[in-house]
Amino acid sequence: MTNQEQNDAVGKCEWIKASGKGCQANAMAGSRFCWFHDPKKTGDRARARRQGGLQRGKQVAVVSPDVPQVRLKRFRDVTRLLALTINQVRRGQTTSRVANTIGYLASVFFTCQEKVELDERLTALEKRVFKVKHQ
Repeated sequence: MTNQEQNDAVGKCEWIKASGKGCQANAMAGSRFCWFHDPKKTGDRARARRQGGLQRGKQVAVVSPDVPQVRLKRFRDVTRLLALTINQVRRGQTTSRVANTIGYLASVFFTCQEKVELDERLTALEKRVFKVKHQ
């Protein structure tokens, strides 16, 4: 039997959700259930959850103290930081947790920077308008 024939012979998991809908995953070969719902896999699932938790705890979610400070005064500076972070993730030099935090903070920075620049422009316009009115 080819792999395709084996895949075709495997049915859907027979587990029924609380909503009454069936699980849409393929059943494991020789079972009526998928890996997540097979009663015989309870121990395997518990071990996998423990192992996943242990691995997650080992992830270092900080940037090394010797990493130089980054100047963040303009959009271009933050864009450079994001590019650097993307490359560090690709090379496995930082965790996705650190990268996600940097991405979130960059987004906050962009929002704040836009508001600061808008406020500065508005203040400059108000000074011109009120100076003209008072003359």
